[in-house]
Amino acid sequence: MNDEIRHTAMAGLLCAAHVLEIRCGAVMPEPLGLSAQGSECLEAAARLAAHDKTPGKELQALASAFGHLDGRKLSGALGSPWAAMQGHWQAACPAEPFGFCLDRQELEQTSVTLQKRLEAAMAQDDFAALDRACEDILSFLPLLPGDPEDGDISLYDYGRLTAALACCFQLRMQAPDAPDECQALCRQQSLLLFSCDFSGIQNFIYLISTKSALKMLRSRSFFLELLMEHMIDELLELCGLTRVNCLYAGGGHAYLLLPNTPQAVQAVKTFSASVNSWLRGQFGIALYLACGAQPCSPDALFGRNGQEAYSDIFRSLSARLGHTKLTRCSAAELDELNHAASESRECRICGRGAADGEELCIWCDIFSRLGARLTDQHLIFAVAERPLALSRLSMPAPGAGGVQRYINLLSKQQALAQTEDPSILRWYSKNETIDGLANCRRVWMGDHCPSSLLEDLSSQSEGIQRMGVFRADVDNLGKAFISGFASPDGKSNHVSLARTMAFSRSMSLFFKSYINELLAPYRGVLVVYSGGDDLFLVGGWNDLLEAAQKLRSAFCSYTGDALTFSGGFGLYTSKYPLARAAEETAELESFAKEASCKNSITLFAPAEELRFDWPTFQTHVMGEKYDLLQAFFSKDENDRGNAFLYRLLEYLRAASDRLNLARCAYLLARLRPGEKATKDQKRAYAEFSQSFYGWALQPEERRRLVAAIYLYVYLNRTSDR
Repeated sequence: MNDEIRHTAMAGLLCAAHVLEIRCGAVMPEPLGLSAQGSECLEAAARLAAHDKTPGKELQALASAFGHLDGRKLSGALGSPWAAMQGHWQAACPAEPFGFCLDRQELEQTSVTLQKRLEAAMAQDDFAALDRACEDILSFLPLLPGDPEDGDISLYDYGRLTAALACCFQLRMQAPDAPDECQALCRQQSLLLFSCDFSGIQNFIYLISTKSALKMLRSRSFFLELLMEHMIDELLELCGLTRVNCLYAGGGHAYLLLPNTPQAVQAVKTFSASVNSWLRGQFGIALYLACGAQPCSPDALFGRNGQEAYSDIFRSLSARLGHTKLTRCSAAELDELNHAASESRECRICGRGAADGEELCIWCDIFSRLGARLTDQHLIFAVAERPLALSRLSMPAPGAGGVQRYINLLSKQQALAQTEDPSILRWYSKNETIDGLANCRRVWMGDHCPSSLLEDLSSQSEGIQRMGVFRADVDNLGKAFISGFASPDGKSNHVSLARTMAFSRSMSLFFKSYINELLAPYRGVLVVYSGGDDLFLVGGWNDLLEAAQKLRSAFCSYTGDALTFSGGFGLYTSKYPLARAAEETAELESFAKEASCKNSITLFAPAEELRFDWPTFQTHVMGEKYDLLQAFFSKDENDRGNAFLYRLLEYLRAASDRLNLARCAYLLARLRPGEKATKDQKRAYAEFSQSFYGWALQPEERRRLVAAIYLYVYLNRTSDR
């Protein structure tokens, strides 16, 4: 990219920092010199990103990014930005009433911290560090403090969108048919909203059925995330833009903001053709990157033309992607695939061709080695034009113009020794900032991993030794993404790109970053994949079930109850094929989503009696019935717990025959304490028997009771039958 565009992007981010300067007094760095045209583009972009309002000087806190979902009014705000910038999920939850004011002294301290980080980034000409400093601090401060309509837009989203728009405007103004004034671009289709989406992810990740399945699943999912980050940067460089023009990336999807110029249109075509040619050569038909670009006006994209015009952009873009997926191969490409059969030995994992004398193909070997490294403290990748001699692992990768790239895995020491290598194009690090590496981007990953062995995880279980598998997916995410900021009755409209981008970034932070903190207490739970709106966890079953409930409660707090997720929970032996367990648990998840309210969990099997909405499961199954079973049978001196419950369970499941309810009553009567029992024992029995029989008489309560008994006996089984 040329220096002028780079300087415009930096100036856009610094616009947001200067708003904080006005509020707190710390002097922020000035942007590098801009041309008259660059300044004009920046002014028009800033006005649009601020929704035609003047940034406020007040001290009210930032409202939640989910505050306007479904047409709701802003009601909650985040607390201390100083605590939030430390990366703690609780600080990013709405905990204060909207209109709550921040402490000025703390805000001044935050401002000084930002000033120092920006000055260091500018001195090193490190654009990634500049962006990272703004993200870490300005994400938790409002553009328009206390504004009932726009008090949920952060300074970071304002700065990033200002930078992205200004760069697009500047490139568009350089075209021969550009208007006389930059402001006129707002009404024209001067932008391209680009999206790309991986097809085949599920089959690509879950085809593994070997002993090393856990490592392979984690490495394949991480590789796709890393590959997407790399490909986005390749396209942006081809278009002459910086990373601020990436609106969202995660879960195999990405959205980019590009100028509607012949050069950008051609870059998209070149990018799509070269990347998919590379994917076919490496993975056959297993993976495909669908690409599409929708022309649009800034006025429509930022909500000035109403909710319908905004939603139409995303619907049209989605239709373009759908058409691309249906016509993914030309006749020549199909012929090429049909004649690509190899006579070499088949890989024992994926079935593709392996080198003579080798059991694994090149990619399964790479994924096996990468999986062994994902738990390393420092995970640093250098994208270069060649394999690096010091690299622990070099992975081929596509270049946007059809050139070959390599993603090299290095230790921290090796990376710092390679900073002067001219063949290195960019750096990525997992979940951390690496001082000394210029223009290094963080790649967030949910990587909580106490052990990579299923046997170790399942051995953490109490009671029955079983591996738990939990898969979940956010409910109605597509609807929320496209039109979630417009009320169903159409009376309020808060749709705009700023909110959509903040919404997407907040979702990624929860599933890729905060999840590590939430799962830290659970030594028997491992993250196989977490990103976008998907969650896949394995571990000791009782630890995992508790962790799933904690994640659900945390997610509700984080989104202010605006969003929910549904999931499936299965039990398996540690020898059961993990890929098969993942497939079966996905069926449980799908069954949970079929509930009328969604927001549900399915246990063990896709059956109505084992599907519960989350509030019911946590309050009535676990918090009421399970707790009562635990309290009563843990004090049973005659040790009649499991054997007795198995008989009760048999009668409850056949309760359509009223005689079985009478048998339940008879068994409960046999539990009655003798005359020598204490008052506490008699009181405990009376409470237990009355509650138990009352639940048994009501179909819905009986269904909940059966699930609680299952969980109790699993937790208290001493043999692994």
